[in-house]
Amino acid sequence: MKPRTCVPLLALTLIILPILAIVNQGIHVNAQTNTPQPNIIVNTLIDEPRGCPERCTLRSAISTAKANDIIAFQPDLVGTIALAAPLVIDKNLKIIGVGANVLTLDGESRTAILEVRSGTVEISGLSMINAVANSPNHSNGAAIINRGQLTIARCSFANNNANQSGGAIYSQSDITIIESTFFNNTARTSGGAITSAGASKLTIVNSTFAENTASAGGAMALDEQAELTLLNSTVAGNTATTVGGGVANVSFGSANRMSLSSTIVAGNSAPNFPDFAPSNAELLSLGNNLLGNTQNTQGWFASDIQNADPLLAPLGDYGGTTKTRALYRGSPAIKAGYCDGDPKIVTDQRGVVRKNPCDIGAYETDLAGGEILPTSTATPTTTFTPTVTPTHTATATPMPTKTPIPPVGLGTELVSISSGTFKMGTDLQETQRAVQECLERDSGADCRIEYTQDSLPQHEVTISSFYMDIYEVSTKQYVAFLNSLGPNSHRTGCDGMLCIFTLDEQQSSYIKFDGTTYVMANTSYSNYPITFVTWYGANSYCHALGRRLPTEAEWEYAARGVEGRIYPWGNTWDPTKALTDRPQKKMGPVEVNAFTNGATPEGVLNMAGNVAEWVADWYGESYYQQVGAASINPLGPTNGSHKVIRGGSFANLPFFARSVHRMDRSPDEGAYDIGFRCVTDVKS
Repeated sequence: MKPRTCVPLLALTLIILPILAIVNQGIHVNAQTNTPQPNIIVNTLIDEPRGCPERCTLRSAISTAKANDIIAFQPDLVGTIALAAPLVIDKNLKIIGVGANVLTLDGESRTAILEVRSGTVEISGLSMINAVANSPNHSNGAAIINRGQLTIARCSFANNNANQSGGAIYSQSDITIIESTFFNNTARTSGGAITSAGASKLTIVNSTFAENTASAGGAMALDEQAELTLLNSTVAGNTATTVGGGVANVSFGSANRMSLSSTIVAGNSAPNFPDFAPSNAELLSLGNNLLGNTQNTQGWFASDIQNADPLLAPLGDYGGTTKTRALYRGSPAIKAGYCDGDPKIVTDQRGVVRKNPCDIGAYETDLAGGEILPTSTATPTTTFTPTVTPTHTATATPMPTKTPIPPVGLGTELVSISSGTFKMGTDLQETQRAVQECLERDSGADCRIEYTQDSLPQHEVTISSFYMDIYEVSTKQYVAFLNSLGPNSHRTGCDGMLCIFTLDEQQSSYIKFDGTTYVMANTSYSNYPITFVTWYGANSYCHALGRRLPTEAEWEYAARGVEGRIYPWGNTWDPTKALTDRPQKKMGPVEVNAFTNGATPEGVLNMAGNVAEWVADWYGESYYQQVGAASINPLGPTNGSHKVIRGGSFANLPFFARSVHRMDRSPDEGAYDIGFRCVTDVKS
């Protein structure tokens, strides 16, 4: 994600009536305001009580600030402030960070982060992580406990843990949250991300809640007389161990109100009432919501989509400074929302302009109708860099550590894969188990044991250290490569062979040639993996970058590690960690930086699913039977008619995405679900 400079925090006045109005000029992340200049500039990441103005820490800035002061950060101050104790605010104050993706307040699993005791407080552009509330005097609200009038914008809350309520935030007064993300926060009792208590109002706009956990209210909980308003937000993938995986009212003797407009609450889990547990709360629909499970609820409008799957992508970096959950093509949320009221909801969580009709939830698809999958609004440079020469000393440590090379654009970052010995291929017992699991998932699936015979027998292989691309090569990267070769180069520019099929030759190709230059068929494809590329096109690209295609053995070793994982992340299939078996298989892949939760321990993404990947080796069906019991850096057969493809794709069953599975194709052919990534040797 591209870092942003300081952006003024928007003032929102919210009125909750039978209809809800936000009295301002619309919610717009880039709106211009007349916010005064900061009074105090924080210029260090150190956490100390003294220092301003020379070495001005955040703690010192807060303690020395006068009422109504504005605290900002030096624009190039990025990194983490490790806190020794909570910060305390007891006055009107604004704190403007430089971006939640680059500036973090870290509780280091030893302290809470912020206590707002009084005042009108606005906080923007920060990430708050690893906070804990586990003491007798502070067991609620690990990241923030609020007793003032608090507004939060463009912030991220992750990995915070409360011993009681409100894993990230516990609020006893009014709080407004705008364009922010809460993920992987935990509370032992209620409100995995947020608990709002007392006679307070919790208003959430253009925000995302995912992977939060509590006993009740996996994402959020209302206690006492608290009221909730959710506008254009996404609450999905949260978990409660009792009731209300999404939202729960835990005050059974009070009349609360939950108001929703153009919001997704779906795909949450709990033994009872997985999405909503309203108890005796009044649930007021303002229309145009998408709801996964409406059990125990009533009063929905005709414009509300009930008992539906929103087809959400995993939480990821799809643009902006906070993580979101994008909409897959075909999502019923696309063009089913309402943002054109008084006032308008001008942008989505990332700052992408909303259309009319807009999409339900925090994410707006980048093309009208959502014809394609998630696209990033924060893409790196398109300049093609022909060579990158990493310097690193080889290590004998069996398991690699993540050692990135200086990045030259999304799709070209590498990590170090250390040397080691592993068992390549599979054995009959594992093969039989894989077939059985495949049939249990889908009794009609075509996952015959015959498809696994070329992966037998298992044999020991030793691999030397190397570097591997974190990402599959993107469309944007490949367009730059073709333009570096010159006009019409795609036909014979890759070792005299065809590089890629363009849009003129394949209607699903992401690249077209306009007669002078190569361009993307649509700029929204920029960070999708390149497809319809031939083996020659993949091989030539890697060589131009000073790299090469991985050998089949290197590819499998990176995916499995010395412990021999079945999938890149472990031994159990998890559909949330890889894109496989897409319905209507022509829907296509996702961006190369998606599914971060399915990465290898070293951080390599999408080695299972998304697109299958060319490797260097010729394919030999019986090669494993000939290679011997042990080998060092094997290169495969010396010749053949087909090249090996690994990893499975979005169009394949999970059975074919196992790290041991082998496929093949003629090197002068491309396909809609085949791409590649590169590796480079360790320079001694």
